[in-house]
Amino acid sequence: MNFSYYYDLEKTHAVTHGVKKESLVQLQDGRVALSIDASIEESVSGSIIRRQEKSKTFLFMPDELNNEQHDIVVSRILIAEQGKWVLEIRNRQNESDVLTIGLLTDTIGEPILLEVEHEDDYRATTLANTLSRIPSQYNPPLIEQTRFAYSFDTTGLPQEITSKTATYDGIRGAMRLSDMQLSMATLGLSGAQFETVIQILPATLTPIAGTSNIFTVTLENIGTIEVMSDMMRFTGIQNGAEPVSMEWGEVLSKGKLESYYVHPEANFYVKGDGVSELKIGWYGKEMKATYNAKTQRPAGVIVESGKRARV
Repeated sequence: MNFSYYYDLEKTHAVTHGVKKESLVQLQDGRVALSIDASIEESVSGSIIRRQEKSKTFLFMPDELNNEQHDIVVSRILIAEQGKWVLEIRNRQNESDVLTIGLLTDTIGEPILLEVEHEDDYRATTLANTLSRIPSQYNPPLIEQTRFAYSFDTTGLPQEITSKTATYDGIRGAMRLSDMQLSMATLGLSGAQFETVIQILPATLTPIAGTSNIFTVTLENIGTIEVMSDMMRFTGIQNGAEPVSMEWGEVLSKGKLESYYVHPEANFYVKGDGVSELKIGWYGKEMKATYNAKTQRPAGVIVESGKRARV
């Protein structure tokens, strides 16, 4: 079942809530398990620019009348001034049994059209086609939105990533490269928290030619992080911003890096708190810097290294 909300009469801009039945199985104890896939996606001119999805299995107790109806209640909520959509699916037998998924968008305002599409193999009764009214005490959930996620389990790169040097390392299940650019279809939202995580391991500690940097990571609209053998330095794009640096306290060890590769210490990360603070970490160390979350909306990511690093 799909609920498609359109922002224009031509139906080029939509937010679609999807509820799909994956399976309906009776268990040995008489209960019925209904597995649901839920999604919210925003599309413009046929291209998906944002999407969130989640799955859940709802359990229904048998009743004395052997009623075969296994009701779920689907609520669609829009907090227009925050650009926040919420899809809630509840088990009518058990109100605490709920799936919640959300989508953040920079499209402010309410849609003007709604189309509802039903599945043929699952009876659905639409009780109301309007967006749910928000009670005064409603506390919207904290929404986590994945803008991009990819694991290099096979050869080839997704269309969002480009590289001139990438070769596949089948033993590690990783890409060896000295350049990589991740392009995003949309900017991060103003004033929203964000987190960028890349598992990265330099093949050698040889710096990029003409620099002291083993590798650099640039977050477009945020700044550049330079990783050297003795320190890490962040330079923001804000006018007059002073670079912030942190020493490792030891010389980087290739052996230690190799041991880190399968552990969280190999994860290079940048986290923004949605206000002004950045946390930047790698090699088991972390430093703090500042940014302006209202004006600096994260975009793509660019990675450069002296020798082909594994990512």
